[in-house]
Amino acid sequence: MPFTSVPLANTPAIQTAVSAAIAALRAQAALIGNVNITKDEKGSNLSINDVREPFVKRMLTQHAINVPGIVPSFVNLGNSTTRFNNANYFRSVALQLKQLYEIFDDLSFNEDVPCYKDFRHIYATAKLGAENNLPGADAIVADIAPLFEQQGNDNGIIPAPTPA
Repeated sequence: MPFTSVPLANTPAIQTAVSAAIAALRAQAALIGNVNITKDEKGSNLSINDVREPFVKRMLTQHAINVPGIVPSFVNLGNSTTRFNNANYFRSVALQLKQLYEIFDDLSFNEDVPCYKDFRHIYATAKLGAENNLPGADAIVADIAPLFEQQGNDNGIIPAPTPA
């Protein structure tokens, strides 16, 4: 989908609703429990993933129930069932949040690109103004030039203005 030619309808009411939804999700997550697993811990422990889920599901729903003698005394099948259900639910939530992240990342990018192009064009116009002794333009270029030059790799190309 191409960039939109006008700014998106991001009203204060929408921002408030999104912030409230995020706060509500954070509050619910805190009620569930605070867990902060390190990257090393995640890398050194096997978890249920798409490949392992059929094994766990079959053991849980068939074999452990039909042949209870295979369940060691230190394994609480009720807890294992709860953890399996929780893991599936949390994975589902995480996937939905990843999808939301992608949506909001795209929305941000949609607004970033035209805005940046507009201000690069304004900077180019200020440079032309400074070259033609427009009052104040040289001060703007002197102030902005170090910031603009740090961005690199624009090859001196100033894009066409974003349509209004």
